[in-house]
Amino acid sequence: MTVLDNEGGAHHPQANGVENFPPIEKLSTKRMRRKQSKWTLIITFLSFIFIIILITVAYLVSKGLFVHEDAEKVPIVKSCQDDMTCRIEIVETLPKVLSYPSGSPMHASTPDVWKKLTKVARERIDILSFYWTLKNFTYDEAVVGAEILEGLKGAARRGIKVNIVQNAPTKQFPNLDTFELAKEENVEVRSMKPETLGGGVLHTKVWVVDKRHMYVGSANFDWRSLTEVKELGAALYNCTCAGEDLFKIFDVNWLLAQKDSQIPSPWPEQYQTTINKDHPQNIKLVDAPPLDYYWSTSPPSFCAPKRTSDIDAIIDLISRAEKFVYIAVMDYYAAFVYQNKRFWPTIDDALRSASFDRGIEVRLLTSKWPHTNAQQTAFIKSLNEFGKMPMPHTSGSITVKQFEMPPNEIPFARVNHNKYMVTDKGGFISTSNWSGDYFATTAGVSLIVNQTESPQNKNQDQKMQDQLKDLFMRDWKSQYTKGL
Repeated sequence: MTVLDNEGGAHHPQANGVENFPPIEKLSTKRMRRKQSKWTLIITFLSFIFIIILITVAYLVSKGLFVHEDAEKVPIVKSCQDDMTCRIEIVETLPKVLSYPSGSPMHASTPDVWKKLTKVARERIDILSFYWTLKNFTYDEAVVGAEILEGLKGAARRGIKVNIVQNAPTKQFPNLDTFELAKEENVEVRSMKPETLGGGVLHTKVWVVDKRHMYVGSANFDWRSLTEVKELGAALYNCTCAGEDLFKIFDVNWLLAQKDSQIPSPWPEQYQTTINKDHPQNIKLVDAPPLDYYWSTSPPSFCAPKRTSDIDAIIDLISRAEKFVYIAVMDYYAAFVYQNKRFWPTIDDALRSASFDRGIEVRLLTSKWPHTNAQQTAFIKSLNEFGKMPMPHTSGSITVKQFEMPPNEIPFARVNHNKYMVTDKGGFISTSNWSGDYFATTAGVSLIVNQTESPQNKNQDQKMQDQLKDLFMRDWKSQYTKGL
């Protein structure tokens, strides 16, 4: 009963308060309280320090300044689980002056795709751009550019965050459109300084919407690129893995466009990738065979660990070709032509070697317009003459032609501005012309794709490289293409 009574508290010493303790017990209790108070202070202080450390680490991670020691051990994800929601399509601007035979390949138009991207955005639109001239009050054709600009404003007013990185404004390209856009509450614009690029320019043309919808291609944010200049790009929809990886490239540019920013050393993990030429990622597509892809970028100094550079992607695709290499690019030089001018035969050597050593059929379609200079003509003539010689492999050849559009009075229009390559092993869709400058001191982005499986039924789209090949041959055989 005593135990039960004590458990019930009726005769417990504490029941009548501390005052009932004998003097020795009172002294012991005071000492215990002092010790408890001391430990309480210590534990409180340590807890405070621990919270400060957690907050600091969280801040560093959010700013990309904290790097895990095992960053290089990030597992390679070979396949993306998008539940077959991903879709990819070729995008073109075909000026109305161009006429092709009935049945020729035709694709989604650049302005339609850009309008769609502004409308489907739910949280954010991230853009990499060269210059902005979407508005013009002289030519009626410019209304399409104004619609894109208004679409971006409308997105910002819906609460969509619009982040833009552009080349730093110049007298020739004052970028008045982005000055106007930046007045909107949810728009932030950053400008890339030439010194960040080693004297070059930001030449990229990329959209990333909600990290799941994308555009990459040759079209500038210029009304002429939407109406009067022949352009080519690719759009991807509901492709979260590809979108998240392309966003990393945007994020690099966003970081380096900050005032006094420098190339990180080491690179924070948030910018690193495991998707590259050695480890492309596989995507299951809607109504098309699975696709292997990766993104490359320029200049090499902008490549975070494991990111493939544009020039390495080009050389890799040429080296893996077994039958043909077809290239459509506005400018082609075996040299640096804008600064520190010097001979640069990297791509030229790869093409000559492919035809001479491996019997590859090489076709190069460059552009001819009032701004084509004699130096480019000399380089492509040299390549063309090389292709005429007897090759060890009879299938080997190099042929160069030029695509020339009917001119009009609009300045800097009516040119084939494409920048892509297709081989029997894949496709390469880019934002860069082909001279040494574009791969060393100019910012650019490229999409490399390959589909090894053929369509399983008539409802499935052709393989991307087959679509690019058909598009190339449409132009190669057209009335606008002439031999040298």
